[in-house]
Amino acid sequence: MDETTRLVEGKRDFTGAVRLITYITAIADGYDIGVFAGVTVRLKDHFGLMPVQVGLVVGCGAAMAPFGAVLGSWMADRCGRVNALLGTHIVLAASALAVSAAPTFLLLMLARATIGVAIGMGICVETIYIAECTPSHERGVMTSSVEIAINAGILAGYLSNYMLLGFSDADWRVMLAIGTILPLLAIGMILTGMFPESPRWLMLRGDRQGAEANLARLVSPTEAKEAMLRWQTEPEAGDVRLLFRSAARRQMLLAGVGVAAFQLMSGLNVVTVLSSYIIESRWSTEEAFLTTLIIGIFKTVTLLLTCFFLIDRIGRRPLLLVSAMGMAFSALFIAAAFFFAMRLATVQVAFCAMATFFSLGFGPVTYAYIAEVYDTNVRSAGVGLSLFVSRLLSAIVMMSVPVFFQEDDEKAAPLFLFFAVMNVLAFLYVYAFCPETAKRTLEEMIEVFGGNVSK
Repeated sequence: MDETTRLVEGKRDFTGAVRLITYITAIADGYDIGVFAGVTVRLKDHFGLMPVQVGLVVGCGAAMAPFGAVLGSWMADRCGRVNALLGTHIVLAASALAVSAAPTFLLLMLARATIGVAIGMGICVETIYIAECTPSHERGVMTSSVEIAINAGILAGYLSNYMLLGFSDADWRVMLAIGTILPLLAIGMILTGMFPESPRWLMLRGDRQGAEANLARLVSPTEAKEAMLRWQTEPEAGDVRLLFRSAARRQMLLAGVGVAAFQLMSGLNVVTVLSSYIIESRWSTEEAFLTTLIIGIFKTVTLLLTCFFLIDRIGRRPLLLVSAMGMAFSALFIAAAFFFAMRLATVQVAFCAMATFFSLGFGPVTYAYIAEVYDTNVRSAGVGLSLFVSRLLSAIVMMSVPVFFQEDDEKAAPLFLFFAVMNVLAFLYVYAFCPETAKRTLEEMIEVFGGNVSK
């Protein structure tokens, strides 16, 4: 038996570890997103914040996430995927502790900005890591499961809000401090060396033997041999400039950046993060918290259906198209519910409908899609750039909404009319620029986008 055959028939003992660390990272990211949905209301009262200050404290984290994505991309290429995850959790743990203990509004803002960096890093690195360490027939399920884990973290944040509300005058500090638990756990586990490095990263660094050994324990022998064969002619790792030097990679960029951008321009972040702030303008704080919890439950159930039964059967493109059109109609539903002063139950149904359609496509599919469309040499740069653009646009939205809304429930209708238009544009964009990528190996993506990256 030759060396290659021996390697590819090795025991597949790394897949569980890959899933574990990416899920922990995503849940930790999600908790910090979700818990702030309720904490925003408490901070407004505790610090006596004006609407502009609410926009700043919510938006500063979102504003730093794009830079976190770029930093995560750089660390993933320079230091390795696992070391980048370690750095992410160190920053996340330290900043979560700092924000929970912040004595002044300025320090709170600084800590929130650092959390934003960590969240951007985490989403970028975990998306790259799990895509590069997953068999092609499971990649849709596994990469989209990042959204399930993020959503689980968001839901845990909602539960923390609901259960600890009124615990004490400093209940919001306890809610935020809980966010340090998972990052600290992840740091300890990473330092034990139990998580494998990405074989694609090892290959790009010139460690072919280590790459083959790790790949053999992550995918089937057939897929491992095919990847090794393609690696024999693989060019050297490039940087972000290579994304613009060939027609194929420019098409990859259009697909990856477009899907990532429309994911967060859909308005779903407003539903998940600012729903309590919007609903409290007409109803009570408790009803606002309960609504976000209901939204989280609907979103989680739909995500499970999409990730485990739909994404690898139906494909990425059809789910994105259905998601965009469904969110467009749901945003119109929300606008009508506020415009005609409908009762809370109707508003809750409208918000849940938007969360459900998001979870059918743009929620889970985005993480699979943006990791698939780029070839290995530019994947880290491509994912980083995609997330930079999407998080930058999200930050603009998140900082603008409280300033525009001004706690005036009559402004909810035009706000969601805007998101209805954005989702119609998302439908048209996906139809025009985003090909199907399901059931292809990562090494085949060049062929999907024209077959030549040298021109």
